[in-house]
Amino acid sequence: MQRLSIHGLRHAVRLGCQPEERAFPQVVTTDLEIETDMTKCIETDDLVDAVDYEAVANAITSLSRDGEWRLIEKLAHDIGRHVLSMAPLADAVTVKVTKVILPQASGVAASVRVAR
Repeated sequence: MQRLSIHGLRHAVRLGCQPEERAFPQVVTTDLEIETDMTKCIETDDLVDAVDYEAVANAITSLSRDGEWRLIEKLAHDIGRHVLSMAPLADAVTVKVTKVILPQASGVAASVRVAR
């Protein structure tokens, strides 16, 4: 199984345990590792035989814009499920969402793997 990666995808989301955290969208960063069989797209050199990473990135941005989450763990899981639902060639996805919230840390992250 090969992997297609998207690193550092920035998107705005209403996220946080407290209502005041969710009052305004905040920017988080998402990294994805999409597990897929690339055999056919390598042979054909055709996007129809591959996972469309631009479509994946746009879908994550839309999902984030339209939803609200209390926990980054749940957001990461929902992103993984959404990617699998819209990318039929993906077998599994590992999603890491990073939020800048603690002044003494560069970020807090949750990472989950979602498989079919």
